[in-house]
Amino acid sequence: CGARCSKPPHLVAEIATLAEGNPLFAGELLRGALERSQEHRRVALEPAVSLRATVLDRLTSFDESARRILTTAAVVGNHFDPQVLARVDGGGTAEVLEALRGAVRAQLVIEDRRGGNFRFRHALTREIVYRELLAVEARALHRRIAEALDGAADRDELAYHWWAAYVPERAVPENEAAGDRAAAMYAYADA
Repeated sequence: CGARCSKPPHLVAEIATLAEGNPLFAGELLRGALERSQEHRRVALEPAVSLRATVLDRLTSFDESARRILTTAAVVGNHFDPQVLARVDGGGTAEVLEALRGAVRAQLVIEDRRGGNFRFRHALTREIVYRELLAVEARALHRRIAEALDGAADRDELAYHWWAAYVPERAVPENEAAGDRAAAMYAYADA
């Protein structure tokens, strides 16, 4: 394969992040990137069709309410709090917990029994669910999440959601404050 197969470092890093150490996932992501680059298409990571089909098949077994809750969780991030999901979704905590119980059984999410939070079993699972949204749907959900998190302790997460919602009047000051916090901790790379 040689020099024509070399990939930009950011692509290799993205593969490593999404694969989370799983060689099968890393291989599938790399294979897809190589195929798209040989077709002279812009190389963006796409989960393999088989992985996508598997996750979406599991997702279709849920009712509409549970799918909506899991989609909202995917927009929140890889780790999420059921209380935040309930605030964003507008439903009750019991409905959110029932959806998460089913997602645990379907091996889409994992519960952190110590912290009471949840996370997607794999970053690719979250990515596949997130990519099912139209951009306009994702922006609206990011805005609702930012509004639900407003006043929360994790200001960096809030900054991310305002930015993803395309609300510059809220995103810019929050991101500047996040940079100031990072600089104050001598984390120049993060700042």
